[in-house]
Amino acid sequence: IDLFGDSRITIPSGKAGYYLFVLKWSINESPTGYRQVELRKNGSAVDRTSIRGTSSGQNFVTLSTVQSSAVSDYFKFFVFQNAAENLGAESGTLQTVFSAAYLGA
Repeated sequence: IDLFGDSRITIPSGKAGYYLFVLKWSINESPTGYRQVELRKNGSAVDRTSIRGTSSGQNFVTLSTVQSSAVSDYFKFFVFQNAAENLGAESGTLQTVFSAAYLGA
């Protein structure tokens, strides 16, 4: 699922270089399956991480990664889950983050 629809982070003119991307997704608990976040650059996966489901509390999946970027490269945040039931984002405490920080050329 493209968590933010058409939203993306696009590298602006004059800011090619290295970026720190942080992705965090909060989802309802379930003891089955796994949860995964994925960062895509220009449509292709460049990094991902996953966790197994748990019933002992809220499920958070986080990813921090440094990526080299050229002007006009774009990045998107995707999420996946395969629990036996349909899971929604954690109500009331939704903590979804998709951010980038420029580190320099």
